[in-house]
Amino acid sequence: SYLNDTQVSTEVLVSNGDDIGKSSALFPNSRVTHYPHDNHRLLNVRATTPNSWFLQAYAHQQDWASVTLRDSGLRNTSDYSSTTIGGLLSRTSQSEQSTQRYGLDVTRRHGVDITEITAEPEAEIASRNVVDDGTEWTAGLFWERTWYLKGLSLQGGLRADSAEVKVASGSADHSDINLQLTADWQLTRAWDLTIEIGSAYRLPTLSELYFDGETPRGRLVGNDALKSEETVGVQLSLLYDVGDTAFEMTASANRVDRYIERILLSDGLESYRNLKSGELWGIDGQIQRRDKNIEHTLSWQWQHGESSKGETIADLPPPSIRYAASWQRSDLTLGMDLRYRFARSRSGPGEIPLGSASILGLSAQWKINPHWIVQTSVTNGLNKNYRTSATQYGPFDMGRAINVKIDWRP
Repeated sequence: SYLNDTQVSTEVLVSNGDDIGKSSALFPNSRVTHYPHDNHRLLNVRATTPNSWFLQAYAHQQDWASVTLRDSGLRNTSDYSSTTIGGLLSRTSQSEQSTQRYGLDVTRRHGVDITEITAEPEAEIASRNVVDDGTEWTAGLFWERTWYLKGLSLQGGLRADSAEVKVASGSADHSDINLQLTADWQLTRAWDLTIEIGSAYRLPTLSELYFDGETPRGRLVGNDALKSEETVGVQLSLLYDVGDTAFEMTASANRVDRYIERILLSDGLESYRNLKSGELWGIDGQIQRRDKNIEHTLSWQWQHGESSKGETIADLPPPSIRYAASWQRSDLTLGMDLRYRFARSRSGPGEIPLGSASILGLSAQWKINPHWIVQTSVTNGLNKNYRTSATQYGPFDMGRAINVKIDWRP
């Protein structure tokens, strides 16, 4: 909608979940977990003014609980609640020679309360506050500018951040300035080469620092000695596009200091730690072919990481290759998505080798009229049983599922 030439849009999302099961490698022999309720309220407002100012404000309230029942009869109930508010204010200006954008974004999560209740056979019920009135906030000022030259565009960016995580027992904060430089060469009408160099940081989350409680994968204990993670990286991308055929290949290399990874301390007990330093490499790409009614996409990705001591860095996905196709005629669209995840023998701390997996998805959409759309999809169509991550007690993916969605718009 428009208000005095200002374009305004609003989104409201209400989600209520009840009795949601949670998978893990420990289910059902030694640990069964479900969520009695999982409720969310989300409000998002965006406004764009005629003089190129953009404003966004949002709020997210969440309230959920998890119940974990162990083979010993011990029952742990965790209750979680928090409210997140945030906003973005930015302005974009353009000329024939350059484009400039600058602004401020702020996010604050407050009222974070996590309570754990333990019920043991023939014993009194014990309750404790895992996190009491926790707060996370971050604020960032940013500026970026792109200069357009003949066959070349150059972009420079600067971001100044300040962040803090706080609970009753302690706090952590970090301020940093990060840079980004990008050069994009138009080699020919079809070929394009881009190189990006930049830095970034990540403050440990409230859970990584202070959480101490039961999860579907076992007990998780935060580490309040964690330091901020810092990364410097370079990325090189090559693009070929002639309309009906496109090819893209990207290679990246990153050096990370104090990388935060989840590790296994002992059987059933996990925590976090900082690596002194490490290196991450990655290659991904895709080939796309578009005809009148059908589109084919073949894509792939590979990532590898090692610490300064030669250890494999945890939390990295195994290599995979993917083929997707879609066919459209009139008001009917059909789709197929087939992904092959390769086996991986090397694993990080607290991880296990992963087997290969073939994952098939199918979809269909029928636009009955301008107001009604019917969508249906099949996920994990081959009904394969595979882990979603290499974490020792990580969950298995859901088996074959059929989804139907009916959409009505006035």
